[in-house]
Amino acid sequence: MTVGQKINWVRSQGSKIDLWPKGSAGVEAKYVIDDSILYLLIYGTDSRFDWILHFLPGWDAMAEILYGAVLSNQLAVKINECPKIRNVVIYGHSWGGAIAPIVEDCLRNTFKSLWIYTIGLGPKMPVVGTLLYRFIHRGDIVPYLTPWRVWFRKLVFKGFKIRIGRWKPFWKAHVLGAYIQELWNVIDFIEYH
Repeated sequence: MTVGQKINWVRSQGSKIDLWPKGSAGVEAKYVIDDSILYLLIYGTDSRFDWILHFLPGWDAMAEILYGAVLSNQLAVKINECPKIRNVVIYGHSWGGAIAPIVEDCLRNTFKSLWIYTIGLGPKMPVVGTLLYRFIHRGDIVPYLTPWRVWFRKLVFKGFKIRIGRWKPFWKAHVLGAYIQELWNVIDFIEYH
């Protein structure tokens, strides 16, 4: 499967994790366990509640850290229930891409032998940690709408930044479906251990 096909597979077939507040507000994620690999897709902002967190200076970073810690705790339970898991692939769209490195860090502290790969879908820089890969659709400016963010001035990005797609207006370039479409034929480049 290609990168876009895997993301779409997790989105359509995955089991849902819905963090407080339940429903579209808060953080939603889906996961699939395939043999020794756990695939996780963390969704981006999709409610007024989420946008309020983004526009309150200081609260957005705190929310990312708290949601990342809670999500990693729920994943730790899944990993303990399925001890054959050796690899975790985390896809994070927009705000989910900022939460992904926090989940990774928490899981690394709990499971020392786990291989974890983080892939961001969007230009959003994490407050804590970094992403292995960050795909940025041309025209996606949504994360830059809150310019007081610390990540806005963060110049160091240790992963690979890859621009994809043709330029589109931000309201078309930012949606998860646009990322899946552009990554549909991109070969999965991660070698699992």
